[in-house]
Amino acid sequence: MKCALQWMPWRDTVETLDAKTNALANTARVLTTA
Repeated sequence: MKCALQWMPWRDTVETLDAKTNALANTARVLTTA
């Protein structure tokens, strides 16, 4: 995992983390609403 982070552009990493966080937040919101 650390090796992958070394060659991966930081912007792509941050955007991927943001996307995963948003997906988790949306899932939690749906589960909470339902």
